[in-house]
Amino acid sequence: MLIKALIVDDNPINNLILKDILSELGITVIAESSVVAAIVKYNSTPFNIVITDIVLPNETGYDLAMHVHANSNGMIPIISSSIEPIESQYKHLFFGNISKPFDRDSIASLIMTLQFNNQTLETLPATTTQIISKYAPQLISTAKQDASKLKALIKSNDIDMAKRTLHQLKGAIYTIAPESNAIHHIETIDQLLTENFMAKSHVIRDIERMIDELSDTLSSVSAIYNQGS
Repeated sequence: MLIKALIVDDNPINNLILKDILSELGITVIAESSVVAAIVKYNSTPFNIVITDIVLPNETGYDLAMHVHANSNGMIPIISSSIEPIESQYKHLFFGNISKPFDRDSIASLIMTLQFNNQTLETLPATTTQIISKYAPQLISTAKQDASKLKALIKSNDIDMAKRTLHQLKGAIYTIAPESNAIHHIETIDQLLTENFMAKSHVIRDIERMIDELSDTLSSVSAIYNQGS
């Protein structure tokens, strides 16, 4: 039996990393970057599993999950790939969650519990670390652009877009520097944006300082990957 997965993430590098991991496991993958495109593909192509981020442009992963659940009578397992927890009212739609940075063994263990007619997943020698290293330069470059964009959005007080950009940056940091202090900065900025403290000038200065430190972290990580290449 051929296992076919639909994966959805607005960060193309995340899609590439997850696609490589699933492909190594013998799973055929189609990747989309928006809910609308994913629904169109789902309606025209049979899938065994759907893996989606939650925070996406325009619609959310919950919109996709509701569509898949309703149109498969709950028979197609849906997995969240978001760093954000699944909201309680949508938990019944999801089979589980895979967190960033993506780990092949954890993903394989979760998918094996689905028991696709006893389909055996392939086990190949490449490691998750090798896969992430393959895309690290692109991921770091995109994250640096997101950091600059985030600072500009905060200066213009565009909170909604700032939150979306921060989410993308958060996903990148969790993938390439999950143990760094940058994670704390991301969480702090997220809290400040959520509580809408932007009217205070000293808060904006603090956020800009944290964004600069995030950029420094990305530069340091880039240097480490360059040394290893």
